[in-house]
Amino acid sequence: MLTMGFTAFLAVLIGLTTARRMVLNESTPWLLWPVLLASICVAPATAYTALFPGEVVDSATVAAEDDTATLTVPEGHALLVTGLLVPLSTAGLEDEDYLRTNYVFKLSGPWKQTVVGEVQRTSESVDATPSITIDVTDRVRAVEKPQVVWMGQNLQDRYRLNGAGEMKVTVHNWQGKAAETLLLEVVKDTPPNKLLLGAAGLLGLLALFCDVKLGTDRLSADVGFLTVVGYFIANGITPAGGMASTLMEFAGALVTGGLTMGIAGAVAEKLFKKGDA
Repeated sequence: MLTMGFTAFLAVLIGLTTARRMVLNESTPWLLWPVLLASICVAPATAYTALFPGEVVDSATVAAEDDTATLTVPEGHALLVTGLLVPLSTAGLEDEDYLRTNYVFKLSGPWKQTVVGEVQRTSESVDATPSITIDVTDRVRAVEKPQVVWMGQNLQDRYRLNGAGEMKVTVHNWQGKAAETLLLEVVKDTPPNKLLLGAAGLLGLLALFCDVKLGTDRLSADVGFLTVVGYFIANGITPAGGMASTLMEFAGALVTGGLTMGIAGAVAEKLFKKGDA
């Protein structure tokens, strides 16, 4: 919940900064407000689907190379992989094998897919205990409490699945000793990338129109930042992720969406003014 609130806070703060700048510059056409409001909502709405995927449809665990598991996958779902860390003493961290576990999964069924990922721990996570309890049938029994996620630590990844049906997971590579087991869960996926990028493109074009035709001040750059961050969050944030990972997604959106739309807005304004001359 803290990460969700942090995401909403950042989106609203950026949106309010943009609105204040527009009002001070007297650049407040009516189209500004629906475009800005929709843009502010993108990041929190996407973060909610990423952080709270709902009920687990199916689950299993694997613990070594050549392990297999069979999972049922409905349409529009994803594979959530969580590393349950091996308890360690400080002395144990001298062995780098205990800092990470690399894995490769081959998925087969109605479709074929390869999943590659890494579980990584830090010195701060020496005494961290698994936050998920597994019963004797390898099913999830309960989530006891959120596990603290430190900067540089990765405990969980989400992978979009390319199909639906009964899926067999085979571990083709397992290197490292950070994770005692890997928990596999089938959960509802985040919004499709096409939808997120399409919404970002539409709102970006409307913001560009406001800059060129209605005289707003760099609205396209701010809207590009606020909307593209939804794409980054959907593909980079998981329920076990912390505020550090959220900041990384905002930074990525700033460089891509904000910078790209800022350049596009500046070029469009110059071309428009040249055409009026």
